[in-house]
Amino acid sequence: MSYKTALKIFFLLVVIFLIGLFFIYLWSGITGAVVFEDHVYYTKAVCNETNFCQDYKIYCDGENFVKMVAIDGAMVQHSDDWEDPRSEERIAMLC
Repeated sequence: MSYKTALKIFFLLVVIFLIGLFFIYLWSGITGAVVFEDHVYYTKAVCNETNFCQDYKIYCDGENFVKMVAIDGAMVQHSDDWEDPRSEERIAMLC
């Protein structure tokens, strides 16, 4: 067998191997889809008296509050004269 023929067979086997890995990956259940948690969450900005606001994931089970997790990098410092446009009821409501 010549060197060129052996090289062609080698590359063909490598391509077949890579295609096989691709299909094994697809059928293995690794999808990259979001893993759903037991609780639904939504995001909410929580602001303090200095108008510093941080976004949080608010987890609820129905109307029951479960937990609150800060979202990294989702924060803003508003000016001193800024007023939150949400109603007091909406600001206080978690679930």
